[in-house]
Amino acid sequence: MRLRTEAGDYSIVIKNGAVAPIRKDLNAYQLVGVIVEQDGKFYVVTAVEPAVGGATYTLTAGEITLTYTKATGAIAVA
Repeated sequence: MRLRTEAGDYSIVIKNGAVAPIRKDLNAYQLVGVIVEQDGKFYVVTAVEPAVGGATYTLTAGEITLTYTKATGAIAVA
């Protein structure tokens, strides 16, 4: 398996601790392998843990932990 970015897809960019929303209603498997950029460094989402009920997911990308809200596409640094 290899990781690659696709044009026209979504990306996660963190600037000054803030993250813009991405597409909503993504499933956990769609977030694995997403490339996250923070301060010019790039990380790959390697683990996604759904919360009870599946309304939110916890994403692990290297040393970064993010929370994704499925209904809105909102992402926050945890």
